Amino acid sequence: MDASAEKLSNEPIDVEGLPRLRAEAFVSVEPRHVLGTIVGCMVAAGGLLVGGIMLNNRTGRPAFLAAGIAAAAALTLSALVSLLAARRISYQVREHDLSLRSGLITRTEATVPYRRVQHVYLSRGLVERSLGLASLSVNSAGPDITVPGLPVDVATSLRAWIVERTGLDADAVVDAAAAPGSGGAETTEDGQDTAPDSDSAPPWAPPMS
Repeated sequence: MDASAEKLSNEPIDVEGLPRLRAEAFVSVEPRHVLGTIVGCMVAAGGLLVGGIMLNNRTGRPAFLAAGIAAAAALTLSALVSLLAARRISYQVREHDLSLRSGLITRTEATVPYRRVQHVYLSRGLVERSLGLASLSVNSAGPDITVPGLPVDVATSLRAWIVERTGLDADAVVDAAAAPGSGGAETTEDGQDTAPDSDSAPPWAPPMS
């Protein structure tokens, strides 16, 4: 076969023989990161229920009580769905890419090759800071991935891993202080970043069998 024939070759590929993501290598995130949403929903539900009871007692119209109960039930269900969805979030780190699985009803699986990563940053909201957690966001030329509910040391180590493999410059690596919606970066007492020693085992790696 000459070179031109090889160039035009378009043989079918056996998909059964293609490499796959290992299900056991996915690492679950901390579902506690939705605690703020859950608490907010429960407080609002309680307020609506109390308001409905008070209006019902004052006006004698059961419609207010029914509306309060319905709204409180909807918010409680929303909090429950948020917690269940958080338990379905997991990620997998491989040599050349990062994958994220999420979704309660519709399951989504996104993979970002490190060579396409453009920006990496950590963010920590009020609830995440109080729980010692952080979110890692990876912006790429393809899909963007945000891994929430990571312990701070894990998020910092994972960011360092991605940066090392992408060769990103300093402008593409954003600390929590500059990340959208965050409240400040985590540093040690001497002002150094909290990234662990590169010789230690990565804390985000799945447990060895």
